[in-house]
Amino acid sequence: MRNLLSIALVLIASVASAQNFSPITPGTTRYFVNAEGYLRGMRIDSISPSGPDMLYYPYRSLRGNYTTQTQIMLDSNGGSWLGKKIIKQPDGTWLFDNIWNDTIVIKTQAHTGDSWIFYNDSTDLYYQAELIQEGQAIVVGVMDSFKRIKITAHNSLGQVNSDPINNKQIELSKNHGFSKILDLHTFPYHRPNQTYQAGLDYFLDFSSNQNMAANMIYSL
Repeated sequence: MRNLLSIALVLIASVASAQNFSPITPGTTRYFVNAEGYLRGMRIDSISPSGPDMLYYPYRSLRGNYTTQTQIMLDSNGGSWLGKKIIKQPDGTWLFDNIWNDTIVIKTQAHTGDSWIFYNDSTDLYYQAELIQEGQAIVVGVMDSFKRIKITAHNSLGQVNSDPINNKQIELSKNHGFSKILDLHTFPYHRPNQTYQAGLDYFLDFSSNQNMAANMIYSL
């Protein structure tokens, strides 16, 4: 009986550990690059509890609203490319704020086939996330568990195939956090009451081929 109890406890611990995906890795600086070679860094400067939640504060950066390629209303205490504040909830839900004072939702304990609202604002347009794959892969030279999430754009008429974010994918690595991720601070790269227009968006970087939507994914 004691042996059976010990085995059960080990299995429960293993299942709990398998769920322990974290998109960020406090204490470690990670670097990401997109298809055009632009570099992003990610570092958590401080952590504090808030009731049952944990608050993570990424490094701050000079940021502003971007109309064409011009910075206006520069904020010297601006958010990182993953936002000013990241909230971890007890059920594995992570909340990322953006420049529009809205929230992006990532559920790290989801399994294949699970879906949720990734982002929604006051307009008809919203984005849905679906966990489409779980498995093992080489991440920065080491075998690791991963979860792959697909983002789709929707409005009252159905899926919006013309949206540049539609069908984009992000990936979580169990031991490294995000292995592929979008710039979340300015997501979805246009004001809530507008639509995306190439060259008139809210990306950080200028894309030499003007195809900024193709360069929105950053890989570890």
